[in-house]
Amino acid sequence: MKFSFEWLKDYVDSGLDPAEAGARLTAVGIPLDSLDHADGDTVFDFDVTTNRPDCMNHLGLARELAVATGKELREPSREPAPSGTTPAAKLASLEVEAPDLCGRYTALVLRGVKVGASPAWLARRLFAIGQRPINSVVDVTNYVLWEMGHPLHAFDLARLSGRKVRVRRAKPGEPLTTLDGIARKLDPEMLVIADDRRAVAVAGVMGGMDSEISLSTTDILLESAHFDPASVRKTARRLGLHTDASHRFERGADPEIALRAAERCARLITEVAGGTAAPGCLESRTVAPFSREIPLRPGRVRRLLGLEVSDAEMRRILELLRCTVDPRDAVLWRVSTPSFRGDLSIEEDLVEEIARHHGYDRIPTTLPQALIFPEGRPEPDRRIRRVQEAMLRCGFTEALNLSLVSDADNEILGREGTGLKVINPLSEGQDRLRTGLLPGLLRNLVHNLNHGSEEARLFEIGRAFRRAKKPGELPEEDEILALACGGRGGVKHWSEPERHTDLFDVKGAVDLAARLVGLPCPTWEPCEIPFLRRGTGAAVMSGGSSAGFAGEVLPAAAASLGLEGPAYVAEVFLARFFSPLPAGFVPRHAPLSRTPSVSRDLSLILDQRHTYAEVEQAIRSVEGAPIARVMIFDRYQGKPVPEGKVSMAVNIVFQSPGRTLVSGEVADSVDQIVQRLRDRLGAVLRGD
Repeated sequence: MKFSFEWLKDYVDSGLDPAEAGARLTAVGIPLDSLDHADGDTVFDFDVTTNRPDCMNHLGLARELAVATGKELREPSREPAPSGTTPAAKLASLEVEAPDLCGRYTALVLRGVKVGASPAWLARRLFAIGQRPINSVVDVTNYVLWEMGHPLHAFDLARLSGRKVRVRRAKPGEPLTTLDGIARKLDPEMLVIADDRRAVAVAGVMGGMDSEISLSTTDILLESAHFDPASVRKTARRLGLHTDASHRFERGADPEIALRAAERCARLITEVAGGTAAPGCLESRTVAPFSREIPLRPGRVRRLLGLEVSDAEMRRILELLRCTVDPRDAVLWRVSTPSFRGDLSIEEDLVEEIARHHGYDRIPTTLPQALIFPEGRPEPDRRIRRVQEAMLRCGFTEALNLSLVSDADNEILGREGTGLKVINPLSEGQDRLRTGLLPGLLRNLVHNLNHGSEEARLFEIGRAFRRAKKPGELPEEDEILALACGGRGGVKHWSEPERHTDLFDVKGAVDLAARLVGLPCPTWEPCEIPFLRRGTGAAVMSGGSSAGFAGEVLPAAAASLGLEGPAYVAEVFLARFFSPLPAGFVPRHAPLSRTPSVSRDLSLILDQRHTYAEVEQAIRSVEGAPIARVMIFDRYQGKPVPEGKVSMAVNIVFQSPGRTLVSGEVADSVDQIVQRLRDRLGAVLRGD
């Protein structure tokens, strides 16, 4: 936000040059982004945080600078405007129909004004902070906004039907052309300022063209109100508007300053445009007078800061910040905060205020205390770390995406429909809670491949959301491991043929994750997933039940995301994946065997309906056989293998951890394995 140094000096004579003033405000938590010179003035650009709307004006900044330098703060003049004879209540009327959205509405009536160009001093100050002068009346309302921080709006009283102001909810589809010249349709969730016939302004956001101030205006109704922050924020987002007024109302304006800001504005309007103010005002108030008392323990301030700050210094800082301190109890003070500091609500807030103005640089450097637990991380966290390690070993890179996606993404790559819609999304295109992790991961994949990566392998561990089983309950959450890969796999080298990523890259990563967390290698069964190419879907089985799936994305689904070429994905529901592990299970290190191993190959002929998983299960079911590893290394169909049959070649490694095996033991084990395969699967050795 831009601020004028010349303007600041109206309220505090700090004795500092602009650079020093900017540095001093930065030191108390209002960082200076830049400093420029324009037309004999110095213009600051401060990064005012959203919790400090009190500093989004020159008076608020001057207040902070006065405390930081110990100088006196000069408030703007409270001298009333010249007064007419007819009371305001006889010139206009007010009706607030939505007090829940408008806690206070104040309006003054000015008569006999002559609208024209603003005087040079006013136009120059507005120009300095990037505001475009419009006319003397509108410019004064903008001036007071940037002076005191409270938004105001001036209506041409003659253009208000019935000379009446109604604060109400908009009617369905009610039209309003705002000051930016855009015709808008309103809805009942929006608060409007209306007259007897129509809406004339969107409350807290922008006025309408039908009641704007023009050169022919002579009588003015000057609005100064307090609107509900949530209502203003929702309305501004729905209309795609962001104004200086909405920026402040959204963050919480000060209801106690409404009348004072209106009186200040009325005084300035009569100075630059003439006219008189009608005695009295139109006012409706339902919000209670501001009152907030916070208990503060001076001893706790010293303990939290690690500084010996005196009671007198604490009290001095708080009172300069316009807090009222009751120190009758030396151990527990009662501190009443001003209405413009809505961000002060707990004791720690007051401690921060004391720290800011006492000086962060005075806090000594100390080593933090740390509690070290001998057992380290809990086992669930270690499992996730092992899963991440497995992914990294397999060449996958971790990605992190938002939990919000579009309804189309959920429909294409989810199994829960369009998913749950959030009430206040970050953007219209991301308004649904994701039902799976694949939409974001595949978009990451597309981004990488489109930016020069010949191959991309990505994984993400995060949460997906399902509808609650009972109305009114929170959505159910699943922790999921998702993988996606595409492009050319491996490193291109003259000694090896070029290969592309395939389903086995994904499957191998999931298998390794199982082994690292202490699970047996999972089995895979065919399954059908709507967005996977038919015949490629495989369910990962853990503990006898499905814990996820893998497969190739349908070309149509991939194309909808901008992906060219095949993409292979997997999603694993980690709670189900880990379910076979007993409670308190911790995987243990197994030392390498010191005895030699013996390797044997078997070439089998069996019905093509049988899977390798069945073959491995049959081999390992032989009791007493010292089997260390089983691996398929060839699968073939075609001549001379009979039709309907398949040839599988498996390698079996035998090893005993305590002794060296002899050839007779291995031969006996092989004979038992062949017999088991024949009995269970009808398999025969190729060549028999």
